[in-house]
Amino acid sequence: MSGRWQRLYRGETTIDFYGRRRYGFIFSGALLVVTLVSLFAQGLNLGIDFKGGVSWEAPVTKTLDTAAAKKVLATAGIAEREAKFQVL
Repeated sequence: MSGRWQRLYRGETTIDFYGRRRYGFIFSGALLVVTLVSLFAQGLNLGIDFKGGVSWEAPVTKTLDTAAAKKVLATAGIAEREAKFQVL
């Protein structure tokens, strides 16, 4: 008596994969369309690993919040569009 995995390995299945190939093509095509729409709608958000640059981490305290950090960077001559702030 052979097990389920042995029958699957030998190709002795009761599922008609070839007959249902259109469903697989439709499903794959739909996933491809969703992926492309998402890519063009949101764009790529490349991190420092791909763009290059410098990453600084500063703990948020009572005296330093994101507004104060933006002000410090502005006085240092770093534009806000070049900086990315993330509060965890």
